[in-house]
Amino acid sequence: MILYMKATITRTLFAAFAMLAMMGGCKRDDLQVTSGSGTAPTLTATNTTLVLSSDKATTEAVAFSWNKADYKYNAAVQYTLQLDKEGNNFAAPKEYAIEASAADQKLNVADLNNALALMGLAAGTPTGVEARVKAELLANVNT
Repeated sequence: MILYMKATITRTLFAAFAMLAMMGGCKRDDLQVTSGSGTAPTLTATNTTLVLSSDKATTEAVAFSWNKADYKYNAAVQYTLQLDKEGNNFAAPKEYAIEASAADQKLNVADLNNALALMGLAAGTPTGVEARVKAELLANVNT
């Protein structure tokens, strides 16, 4: 009986060590590509102090533009313009998806008023708003 138990324990230990050796011999085949260089887009606005009046709803309030992101290779980039309350760290931004080839976004008074209302900002009250452009790489490549 003792010999049988000894043999069973030996086989179990051998199998456990063999499995550990096989698991230790595995390596990840994931390929991670990172870009160490490139240029992020820089956002500019035509106006930084705005007075939004409902009687000028169709008038252009602000035009945002940016230089295109350069990742040092032929990359498809999707831009998103984000607006959020000042100091909110873009925790809940109002987003505008931009066409891939575009590098600007114009907002009229009505669009901007709607965005500010969706952010919970009161009409007629001076409020700080921050804007940024987000550049994301897409799976497909521009040709």
